[in-house]
Amino acid sequence: MTSIHRDVSEYIQKAKVHVNAHKSTLLQLLSANATQSCKSNVVETGRLFAEMQRTEEDHVLSLLRTWKTLAENLDSLANLLVEGDLLRSELHRSAVFDESVTEALLAAAGDSGSLDLAAYLSLMEESLARSLSSNLLPFMKQLSQAFDLSQFLADMWVFGSFDVPETELTLVQTAWSRAAKTAHGLLAQNSSPLPFRLLRLAVDRAEEAMSTNLFMAPDICSGGMQLWNMTSGHALVFDDKGRFYECDLKSGHLSPHRHRYSSAAINDTFSSLIQQLNMRVS
Repeated sequence: MTSIHRDVSEYIQKAKVHVNAHKSTLLQLLSANATQSCKSNVVETGRLFAEMQRTEEDHVLSLLRTWKTLAENLDSLANLLVEGDLLRSELHRSAVFDESVTEALLAAAGDSGSLDLAAYLSLMEESLARSLSSNLLPFMKQLSQAFDLSQFLADMWVFGSFDVPETELTLVQTAWSRAAKTAHGLLAQNSSPLPFRLLRLAVDRAEEAMSTNLFMAPDICSGGMQLWNMTSGHALVFDDKGRFYECDLKSGHLSPHRHRYSSAAINDTFSSLIQQLNMRVS
């Protein structure tokens, strides 16, 4: 996205040169008309007209070059989002807890070494939501702004009384449609397992940093399980696939358990991320 902003900035500099040349020519014409000027002014006006024409040609060539490059870059960006899972990768990268939260969990575990995850869910979700928001909001804003620049360049064609080149316009519109659809599909599904996946990833990273398994299920409930909560005679546990089971603490028998995870804090963060796209759509 940096290259997109750089290319447009370079174009803007060309446009400013053209505007300044146009301005100088108009001022010279007004001055010559006011003073009923002589041959020297006619020569100067001609020179300025020639300069204005040259800068206009440079401006149009720069606009065309920038327009084509921008369309190709936005198409590549859409490919990264759709086929390269760029947004999902950014979400996974941001799935971490505040250091204060990991310290609080470690202190709560004490010598027992294991906690009910559900008992600390609110604390962890709020920390995770803050991390997702602080890392992903700038990313989503940059994504939206990159496509906003295509509208800016399209306006430059119109202001110059040119038709917007159709090939690149179609490429840009298709790229935006693909990018927005992918982001909405990833963030807007209420039944999506993504929030719980991010929570588990943040838990795994916290446990790795502390070199301890804070939410280890009772040994009888089969190895590798994480403890969600304990009830009388049973424990609700989940595996590394996010599947829940009810574990009989006497026999160790595991029964599949339907547990739908939902987090208001994470869903609110997802909504704020989607809003960045909706602001552009509107």
